[in-house]
Amino acid sequence: MPSFGPSHPRFADVYRTLISHVIAGEAVGIEHYAQMIPIARTIDERMQLLEDAWSEKCHLKSMLAAAYELGVTPTSAIDDQYWGKVRAAFRARAVAGDLAGCYVIQDIVLECLAVAFYEGLVPRLEPTVAARLAAISQEEREHLAHGTATAAEFHSEDPLGLEQRVEYANENAGRVLSEWMRPRDCEPVCGVCTITRGSCFKEDLQLLQVDIAATRGRFTALYGKTLRDVGFSPARVTRWVARLAS
Repeated sequence: MPSFGPSHPRFADVYRTLISHVIAGEAVGIEHYAQMIPIARTIDERMQLLEDAWSEKCHLKSMLAAAYELGVTPTSAIDDQYWGKVRAAFRARAVAGDLAGCYVIQDIVLECLAVAFYEGLVPRLEPTVAARLAAISQEEREHLAHGTATAAEFHSEDPLGLEQRVEYANENAGRVLSEWMRPRDCEPVCGVCTITRGSCFKEDLQLLQVDIAATRGRFTALYGKTLRDVGFSPARVTRWVARLAS
């Protein structure tokens, strides 16, 4: 049982911000899958992407329900120095009709982040939130597995083309999110924390005994493993992952 409970004076503030962060990530996922549907290659793929968008919507609603149970009012902010940059990078690939590039950003970079972040949080949370987030994390792992298999197909067809897309995703999404997950306070403060508290949330993560440096390490490790599973050489993957730490 987590030691940080409802009797703590910062309980409501911490959970309002935490749940708001999850909601922001799920809202971005809905947006991305919706943008992928018009450029899908087949009817089956369109239906799968619609299912993915619906899944993200269910995740968001689950977190809203958790907030209601805890008596906190969450918010969402996805147009800032972090999510705003990732969304802009994704939108550019969607407008260009680059389905492979969209898969790399959403189903590899972002799903690796979601899995690493959520699975690190689950053992530290109130049971009502932990159970919901554990279920969400399992579905995000399924999205990641599907994205890995799809990226592997693109890699077998055009290795150099997919390498260029990973390069783009690494620079315009991976590095942005890795910066956001550094142990030091964000500068500038992200949109969610600006609205919910006016300062960076990372200090309060210590109340939950969440090690953000370890979470960042899980993200980069899972990201590297995923890229190797796609078919890239360990040497090439190491160079991409190293940039996330720079």
